[in-house]
Amino acid sequence: MRHLPEVVIAATAADSGAVLPLMALIKSIAIYAPNTHLVVLSVGLSDHECTILARTAAGISLSICPFNAEMLQRATLQSRHVSRAAYARLFLAECLPELNRVIWLDADTLVLAGLGPLWSMDMGDALIAAVADEFIDPAEIVATASQMGAYVNSGVMVINLLRWRAEGVTQRCRVMMSSPNLMCEDQSVLNSICAGRVKVLECRWNFHASRFSQYPIARRYILPSILHYCGQRKPWFERTAFADLYRRHLPPEIRKNIRASEMSVFRRLELARRRLFGLLMGRHKYWAAVGLTLGELLLDGRLAWQRRGLRKDTVQMPTRAPLFDRGNDQPDTTAQRVFAAPQGKPTSFDQ
Repeated sequence: MRHLPEVVIAATAADSGAVLPLMALIKSIAIYAPNTHLVVLSVGLSDHECTILARTAAGISLSICPFNAEMLQRATLQSRHVSRAAYARLFLAECLPELNRVIWLDADTLVLAGLGPLWSMDMGDALIAAVADEFIDPAEIVATASQMGAYVNSGVMVINLLRWRAEGVTQRCRVMMSSPNLMCEDQSVLNSICAGRVKVLECRWNFHASRFSQYPIARRYILPSILHYCGQRKPWFERTAFADLYRRHLPPEIRKNIRASEMSVFRRLELARRRLFGLLMGRHKYWAAVGLTLGELLLDGRLAWQRRGLRKDTVQMPTRAPLFDRGNDQPDTTAQRVFAAPQGKPTSFDQ
């Protein structure tokens, strides 16, 4: 008899601008990590937007919890593509009071493998576990008193909530997030406060799609467990690296609208002519594009093979995945309490 895989708890945050990418994230979790319960911290989502997410969540267990956006009003913003909702991750120790750890996923990520290894890993006394950011400005390294190789990207993290509570980390984050000197918003806060207490993960757990050509060749063709579409260019707005893979996780009607808004066939033919000429002339950027295309084809093939294996090993998950299990048959749903939102109740959508 097969054993049901342990339920993994992941969390993200969303305002109205993150509904579309969150739909893709939910779809990817349903395919590759269906034993995941996803907690969405709602930073001002409407009832209609919550309903859209609930309908997308067929195949996984989903909870949407209201988060008091007023807590984030003084948070520093430096980048136009970053929302204050990003700071919600700093409050997870209080939002989920009965969890010892949680996996954080930015809304612009795709999960392409099971999250079990992150959920069960030994963290010791580390406050967070994350992937080193190889592309960060050296000035940010200095500003956060971190080190190259130890400074991490905050888009995918395992957060040691037990240590956060014991050491009052959330309160320290609350004080620091309004500092005008934060170069990378919440990421600056995390690297400053967690310096020296970070467990560095393998690159595959937070592979930056837009940086494909900048990775060392040995890392370009790994099989990412989580693909992160960080940066200003987003695949639901324009054609970016691994955009086709991303869009396959969106509903058909949205994919159709995206295609309709893109360039005409004649424009595509003109660009193809230029690329061919550039390749014949040996121009670097065009050959780099060939490398990216090869990477996309390889990833598509490997994911198709992986999905085939997943279908063979499919185990029927319970229709209601308990958020937390105290070791008995009674699911503990008290951890759905919402921090700083006493008037609101979490909405649980279990498909």
